[in-house]
Amino acid sequence: LTPTPTPTPTPTLTLTQSLASAHMLPGIVFCMSRKHCVLGAHAVSSLNLLGQDTDAVRTSRRMLKVMHRTHLQRFMPDLGNLEAYTEIMEMLEHGVAYHHSGMLPVLREFVELCFQSKLVKLVFATETLAVGVNMPARSVSFAPNPNPNPCPIPRPQSLTLAVTLTLSLILTLILSRIPTLTLP
Repeated sequence: LTPTPTPTPTPTLTLTQSLASAHMLPGIVFCMSRKHCVLGAHAVSSLNLLGQDTDAVRTSRRMLKVMHRTHLQRFMPDLGNLEAYTEIMEMLEHGVAYHHSGMLPVLREFVELCFQSKLVKLVFATETLAVGVNMPARSVSFAPNPNPNPCPIPRPQSLTLAVTLTLSLILTLILSRIPTLTLP
């Protein structure tokens, strides 16, 4: 028997492993296209981001099943026949997901709920995740734009997203440093 060769580390895999080893998960990787959200999630879906502790993994999977019963069961069996459903559920079992406007709304909302419940450790998303959703992320990364605009002026939506996320992160850091008041 010949040993299975280890895959060449991609930048996405390297980033994910760095975030995990630095205890910076859950995290969000913002991508500029739907396609790159899906490709990014697939690139790391072989990793188990839920941890090595088998009890923690079992607990996470149990919580995922409960959330599935609560939020998705009513759409079965039709939803279960879709490739997008199967794909996202397999990724969620590893703590990975993607989120973009081309997803079925019920699956997009389920990913949001799983992220808020800390069942998703890394989500690859377009700016749709940043619009009006409170996501408890410890790290935020921006994937490079694979088709850079030849014009040196940044695209307005990219700039707006970057400014919004930066201000949100600064505000979160400031608010986290304010001591909590306990009332008698």
